[in-house]
Amino acid sequence: MLFSCQIGLLEQDTEQECTQGETCQSTTHPLDQPINLERIELVESNVMGQFAVEYYRNKAYTCAQSGYQTFLLAYRQTDPLETARPLWVRMHGGGTGLYNDDGSYSKPMTFLTEESLSALSNHLQETGLLRQIRQHNKGYRFLIPSMCDHDLYSGVGDVDPNNPNSPDENGLERATDGLYATMAALSFAKERLHANAVFLHGTSAGAIGAFSLAYALERRDILVDGSVLDAHILSKGWSDIVDAGCTDYDFWAIAERIGALLEPQYYPEKLVADGLVSTPLLHVWSRGDEACCGMSVYDASSTTCEHHHNNMRQAIDVLPSTNSSLNMELCVNNPATAEALACDMHSATKIDFEMPSLPGNQDDNGSDYNAAIVTWIDGLDADE
Repeated sequence: MLFSCQIGLLEQDTEQECTQGETCQSTTHPLDQPINLERIELVESNVMGQFAVEYYRNKAYTCAQSGYQTFLLAYRQTDPLETARPLWVRMHGGGTGLYNDDGSYSKPMTFLTEESLSALSNHLQETGLLRQIRQHNKGYRFLIPSMCDHDLYSGVGDVDPNNPNSPDENGLERATDGLYATMAALSFAKERLHANAVFLHGTSAGAIGAFSLAYALERRDILVDGSVLDAHILSKGWSDIVDAGCTDYDFWAIAERIGALLEPQYYPEKLVADGLVSTPLLHVWSRGDEACCGMSVYDASSTTCEHHHNNMRQAIDVLPSTNSSLNMELCVNNPATAEALACDMHSATKIDFEMPSLPGNQDDNGSDYNAAIVTWIDGLDADE
């Protein structure tokens, strides 16, 4: 297959370095291509409450419209950096989209340009699960990567169809390479922050990215310790509900931007069922989630949200008891919803359980589901 070289990468099986504008020939699967850490630069250091924050730019990977992929590291100021601590990787959401034939973009033009220190810092200050992880006595450190290709953190270097913003800042055709950029950020963060464990936490588009990241790393024999997947997966079920008109995403057109990981052989439920993902997964969703059309009927046996998640639920349910993966179906209301059992919150881990007027997981007497997730994480850490 042909792919655009990123400056500084070696051409597969040769000693030749890729230079700007070259095209390399490679038979290596795109999920297994080398990643580039050589062009990571510290842009700014700052302080946010008890945390020291460092904002980096990776000039090897550009955004869909302008700028470079960035990431934020955070650690407690009073905690010696050489002391090993667990790393929490917070992968935010924001949907996805594609460029139309006329060069216009199919969705609001968010997450197409370089994400700033301020934008990434907002996620460090979130309520919900992240608040509990910030306060955890194990002293978690944080990586917050950008998603400025708007590619679900899953792009593997394919040229972005119809993107009118080429050449990019490196003189190349614009490509979607969010997975490579995130892998590079994680590799850098693990060393910089002396990580002794790594946990992924993705919401919405970030949940898709967290699975992509865990799988891509496992292909390289790099295992993460656990992954919280909140609200979305790139499942056959999602493809089905798109085809049924539940959302206006053009699933297969988006696949042209994202590449390999939208091919059916890489559906998460298939990879889990085939034993190709050993990372413990917490598959979290609220059954009336507005992003999968809530309680709308899909067929005689399921709603659209149920259909979106059922294949993954089934794959996890039949895993051997030695695997710590779990399904966590919730009924969490959007804070603006007063109706009992609406269960319409999208990405429930982003909010404190008390925030809805009918608080917590209504299927479990209003319980604190974020605390239950922390308990699951603690159990994984204790098993190491």
